[in-house]
Amino acid sequence: NPVDMMRVGGSHLNIVGTCYDDDEVAKVEVKIDDEEYVEAQGTDLWSYYFSTKDYEDGVHTITVRGIDINGATGYEKVRRFQIDTAKPVFTFTNMQSGILLHDRAKLEATVQDLNGIKNLYYSQDKGENYRPLNMNYDQEESKYYFDLDIDTHRLEDGPQVFWFKSTDNTGSTGYAAFL
Repeated sequence: NPVDMMRVGGSHLNIVGTCYDDDEVAKVEVKIDDEEYVEAQGTDLWSYYFSTKDYEDGVHTITVRGIDINGATGYEKVRRFQIDTAKPVFTFTNMQSGILLHDRAKLEATVQDLNGIKNLYYSQDKGENYRPLNMNYDQEESKYYFDLDIDTHRLEDGPQVFWFKSTDNTGSTGYAAFL
């Protein structure tokens, strides 16, 4: 544990595995990303309790190696996992929610998540039906930009709420409403 590219949404991960050597396993060492190796608990059946609190969302690597009683180091085993503690976040950039509109307008916004954005949708019927929205990625800012044309002539008078939904690449979904 974990399986390759497993989503880790909590603050801790119990990394576990098995190790075998024909002489005898003296210890198992674990490292996260490019950090130093630390000793796991156990030998043939080992574990390492890992706190994700000091790590950003995104893909990280676990490298594990066994060392036998003669000091010989075994092959490294590498697994990747994906920390996902935050949902996609929306920012409306050219208008504030609650604005009074007449005629036509273009709502401009961004959606951002450290695990990337898989899809983006909007709804005009309280979230019962969603329609896809196109987005453009800005690699420098790690944000997805999108806009929505609003024609008030096609809407009923009174308050209108547009719902936005986006899913990141690990499956977490964020929502936002714009009045």
